[in-house]
Amino acid sequence: MLALLRAQGIGAVYATPHFYADTVAPEGFLAARERAYGELTAAAAGRPLPEIRPGAEILLAKGLSSLDLTGLSMGDLPYMLFEFGGCEFRPWFCSEIDKTASKHAVFPIIAHIDRFPWLGVRELSELMRLDRVVFQVNCEGLSDRFTQKKLAFLLEKGQKIVLGSDAHNVSDRAPDFHLASAFFEGPSPVEHKLFSHRPLLDPAALKEAVLRSSGHLAESGREESGLLF
Repeated sequence: MLALLRAQGIGAVYATPHFYADTVAPEGFLAARERAYGELTAAAAGRPLPEIRPGAEILLAKGLSSLDLTGLSMGDLPYMLFEFGGCEFRPWFCSEIDKTASKHAVFPIIAHIDRFPWLGVRELSELMRLDRVVFQVNCEGLSDRFTQKKLAFLLEKGQKIVLGSDAHNVSDRAPDFHLASAFFEGPSPVEHKLFSHRPLLDPAALKEAVLRSSGHLAESGREESGLLF
């Protein structure tokens, strides 16, 4: 999977295993992640693979803000990645995100906004109230008409947007940054049908916003060029 990401032009990968507060304590999660990170870096040693940086994908839950989540930020960046469960938008989502982010002196990234059909303009507007919030979209979501509407709205409001592949394996959840390249640069004949609704969103404007947002996040951690998520 890392080799595929490298082939797609990715130089640094934020590995974000899922953190579920109702099934594991933060210290247990960190210990398991450290073991896995050690095994992965040992296996990758000497190979031309992307740099691996530890992170976490934090499932929102009531009471999350009462936990000590030190170490669950995105590597050296002052950001935490939050994901929604399968339920619809809940009034306490924003409160838990805001309190957790403030407690740990970080800013929130909202994971894969393309995966939630209930996440519309009203819900996005609520999330936009969060301090320095960033919206993450999966590359595969760029072909979705409803996701394009969300992104067009966020662009209009000047919000920060970053891309991710949400890769889990090399089969059904394989790295897919080639889809983003196709969207930004023009689809191949094979991919053309994926992007039949492109007029809803200007690819050039989205690309500029993504590069600007990714650069902003990189600068908030350390100076680096060409960082993509």
